[in-house]
Amino acid sequence: MRMLITAGMGLLAACGSDAGSRDTPDTARLLAAEDSAYAVEQGGAIAGAIATGLVQRLQAELATGGAAGAVDFCARTALTLTDSLVADQPAGTAVRRTSTRIRNPSNAPDDLESVALAWFDSVHAATGAIPQSLVQDAGPEEVRFYRPLVVQPFCTQCHGPVDELAPGVQAILEQRYPDDHATGYRDGDLRGVIRVSLPRR
Repeated sequence: MRMLITAGMGLLAACGSDAGSRDTPDTARLLAAEDSAYAVEQGGAIAGAIATGLVQRLQAELATGGAAGAVDFCARTALTLTDSLVADQPAGTAVRRTSTRIRNPSNAPDDLESVALAWFDSVHAATGAIPQSLVQDAGPEEVRFYRPLVVQPFCTQCHGPVDELAPGVQAILEQRYPDDHATGYRDGDLRGVIRVSLPRR
């Protein structure tokens, strides 16, 4: 597993100058500069559009259907919405959301995503800051860009401590996700990542 921590363009400024030393235990292989810049530009734009789109839709659902409606939206629509936002991208582009504490089993991390999540967690634990991005070498055909998902106040209505969730939210979570691990978060916590896979140019 190979990873490049991208520190250019201020992306890891909050983590200090030693962020690159908090690499994975595996040997890192640096990407060519053009591949890294391409991943940051393209992946960052796609991840930003997805984050904005999901937040807007979730806030609309919260306003109209409450927190229970937002859970239903995520179960029915979030994956489809994510896919639609990359429909016009080049072949080989793919997006998903994942976390160390998943709600939907289909969002379970693969091996490379687990390495990326562990890196975000380790930097956050060591510095108190959440890195703004990560570029990962995923092999000869693929580069991955990661953007963290940070818990916002409205997120805690569905992802907060279980004993603070509304009864209707608890009920729908028990029904739809009997093995849910995505509760217990507070505002500002690292929830997971958006991963954008890009074809190597």
